[in-house]
Amino acid sequence: MRDPVRILLILALSLMLMPLASVVLAQSSTTTLSGLAMIDYRAKPRFKVGDWVKYHFSSKTEDGRSEDYDMTLLVSGEERFWGDDCFWLETWARGRTLIPQKTAILMSYSIFGDSAWLQHLEVYQRKAAFMSEDRVITQELRRRVLGGRATSDDRPSLTFITDTLGLDTLRVESGVYVCTKVTRKSGIGNVEERGDSTMRTENWERRTIDLTPRVPITSMLRNISERWVTRKTWKAGNSADAVSHDLLRGTGTLSLVEWGSGDLTPVLTPENARGTLARKAEIRRSAPRPRKRG
Repeated sequence: MRDPVRILLILALSLMLMPLASVVLAQSSTTTLSGLAMIDYRAKPRFKVGDWVKYHFSSKTEDGRSEDYDMTLLVSGEERFWGDDCFWLETWARGRTLIPQKTAILMSYSIFGDSAWLQHLEVYQRKAAFMSEDRVITQELRRRVLGGRATSDDRPSLTFITDTLGLDTLRVESGVYVCTKVTRKSGIGNVEERGDSTMRTENWERRTIDLTPRVPITSMLRNISERWVTRKTWKAGNSADAVSHDLLRGTGTLSLVEWGSGDLTPVLTPENARGTLARKAEIRRSAPRPRKRG
């Protein structure tokens, strides 16, 4: 039987898509990180092709496990996919506890302005590209048609609560900033029957995020995360007598290192997608038309 804890941790990666998921899941060659959920989707895109931002992540759990690595997000190109304007985001990660890895996702611009973007993050993904340990690039289709919500028979219930706390001043490696402080609590729950017993496992995370419009792509200066996994068990029909205990607790911090534009070369983005849509249209308009044969 599948371990529900591992199911929840994998879902935390796929649904929340934040690097802080490694707080509770040891890294391995099969764990893929993506910076998609770090992008600021609240209004219009705050980036152009070639922009990049770099963060440092560190975490520890009560049982002594820790993570320490750097993550870079690069807007590496634009592509029109089945009539939909999209952008490529490459995520590069490496560090003391993480095997170097690179991924790329083709994301629809339609996500910007969606008030429930975190819940719908999977819906707007069109294609993905990965590099294996032997440096072979593979691509896969995520969604050919845009629309609807991602669904699955074994997907647990999700809870998202966001609150704005006001303004604050924050000092990070790149300087001092006035920022907006936001908290976000999210949870995933799953119930499983085993014989005459019922077991509910919950994966909760509470983030405190500092935002500023000065930072491109993400608007994020720092992200402090607390994560805990709990399990409740009870005999059928006796939920009032449920026994609860913690499976894991941990904290993690994602901090801005630096940002720039135009000086990083895409690795996984297809060659024909590495420019902007506007530039490609201009090239097509200026290209000489073939002469008609008389």
